[in-house]
Amino acid sequence: MNFDEARTYAWGAAALAYLYRQLGFATWSRVRQIAGYLTLLEAWVFEHFPTCRPNPNRTYIEILPRVHRWVPQRESGDQMSNLQSLREALDDLGAHEVVWDPYREHMTDHPFHEVAYCTGCLKCMDIVEPYHPDRVLRQFGRVQRIPPTPLAPQHATRGATADQYRIAYHYLDQIWGRWHNHLLSLMERGVPVVHPQDCAPNYIEWFLRVSHPIIQNPA
Repeated sequence: MNFDEARTYAWGAAALAYLYRQLGFATWSRVRQIAGYLTLLEAWVFEHFPTCRPNPNRTYIEILPRVHRWVPQRESGDQMSNLQSLREALDDLGAHEVVWDPYREHMTDHPFHEVAYCTGCLKCMDIVEPYHPDRVLRQFGRVQRIPPTPLAPQHATRGATADQYRIAYHYLDQIWGRWHNHLLSLMERGVPVVHPQDCAPNYIEWFLRVSHPIIQNPA
């Protein structure tokens, strides 16, 4: 391997593509394990959902990795009861209780690169996963509106087990060299938020209709 060339690869995009695929597998009732960059996922959850945070690390300084802001802790008691309590807390969560922009204070020194607004696919070897920043505009400090229809796969097969799952998206390797042609326009990015949870008047009604906002079984 040419290590000088390898450092130019989009490793962040590859890690996300692999993690997205694994999160899809993890939603299956028969699946008991998950792979991928779980430290990244854990840090993301802690930053955005205060309900899920462990104790803060009082010795944390900014030069440390972000995940060091938190002190890992082992849950005591019955695991199923703890899981149920967490699900209830998430179901009761309001949009105003989510930290949509946890890195705002660092944006001056580390602003979003324009490629973050590139809509299309992320790739890791044979894994290709859609990436749609227009579906999470509040994480960019923009008012969330109803997004357009997401990218549809060319074909998909869902067998009885996770290893029989097959999905493929139309992907062009040249997209990375032409990413500026796939950016959200200024109009598509919308307007800046006044409050972090701001969204278009009709967005919540649409979201409740097309999504699965409740984790627990209503029965």
